[in-house]
Amino acid sequence: MKYVFLSPHLDDAVLSCGAIIHYLINQGNSVKILTIFSGDPLNSDFTPFAQELHTRWQLPNNPISKRRDEDLNAANILGAKSIYLQIPDCIYRTDIEGNPVIMREEDLFQDIPPSQNYLVNEIKELISDFYSIDTSIVSPLGIGGHLDHRITVAAVNLLPSNNLLFYQDFPYINQETNQTFQINSLDDMFTEFPLSTQDINAWYKAIAAYQSQISTFWKNNESMIQEVLDFVNRGGGKKLIKMKGIKKRSTN
Repeated sequence: MKYVFLSPHLDDAVLSCGAIIHYLINQGNSVKILTIFSGDPLNSDFTPFAQELHTRWQLPNNPISKRRDEDLNAANILGAKSIYLQIPDCIYRTDIEGNPVIMREEDLFQDIPPSQNYLVNEIKELISDFYSIDTSIVSPLGIGGHLDHRITVAAVNLLPSNNLLFYQDFPYINQETNQTFQINSLDDMFTEFPLSTQDINAWYKAIAAYQSQISTFWKNNESMIQEVLDFVNRGGGKKLIKMKGIKKRSTN
């Protein structure tokens, strides 16, 4: 069987599904990680917020190139193949008038603005190139409401439902107190994988390959490992979800 895991950014699929990916590959399956928003910025006129992130990541020069290197290392640890689309991360994109889409951290978690709607169909067409009868497309659910995750889910929802699977966005699922999306247990079917200690250990190592991103979610590698372990002990990181549709829940 072939699997294509959709990763909005250069870490999402590995953060959420690293152990599953390792398991699938060790069972003889073909696994590719398709990162959607992994293109170089169109210019170097970065917003103060983007510059702040580069400083936090300790990547002042060529941040996307270095993040792709991290992602390649993570994929190699798991045994997966990496594919990168040339669409920039939302922190580098502008609207039709040239205004930045993201000016502050709060802007990361917004509904899809009209200026970004064109990306939904564009990404749907790019994903379609990987869609086949023997290939499962594995998408995030969009838990957490990050703009680029929302766009990815909206594009996936335009695809035929056959061979579509979904994963819970980790670590957003641990932080989300008012989830945008819910899973209807009557309509959903779960595939749970018998992950081994080796699968879980490979997941830790793959996440640790994203050294620039550890500080975004954790104090250090040790706290990352503990949060992953707690997530696994609650049943997380082991399942892919076959859904009849994503049901949006009101945030009011």
